[in-house]
Amino acid sequence: MRGPGKLQVWKMGIVNYLDALKLQQKLVADRKICKIPDTLLSLQHPPTYTLGKRRTDHNLLILVSELKNIGAELHYTQRGGDITFHGPHQAILYPVISLHEIGLGAGNYVNKLESTMIELASLYGVKACAGQKGETRYGLEKERLVQLVSGYHMA
Repeated sequence: MRGPGKLQVWKMGIVNYLDALKLQQKLVADRKICKIPDTLLSLQHPPTYTLGKRRTDHNLLILVSELKNIGAELHYTQRGGDITFHGPHQAILYPVISLHEIGLGAGNYVNKLESTMIELASLYGVKACAGQKGETRYGLEKERLVQLVSGYHMA
């Protein structure tokens, strides 16, 4: 594993989901040919629901026709997982990094993300624990109104 490298951080404010996705795709292509260093996008989305490959539409608790009335969008994605809500005041970080250069495989990377999220939660007094093997979910205290979400898109 290499030592600390260069990480470019883009603080972007509120960005439409599709615009952020297109930017990520371009940055991934640029990163693969070493045109850019590892990059971290820091942003928020307007109210947006995304559904992964499993197409769990039944977990959307509002009619699709009502989404526009509440100012929200719905996007179908190629990621795994269930439905996810992205919205204002929700910090979203999209890393575009070379796992090979830092000596990690996808599984180890996801495990490290999970550990980091659990450690971060503990700093704020939230007891979190890892999901079952093969899951990337977090168990939290039921009385807390806190949600921890680890999002990652592999390319």
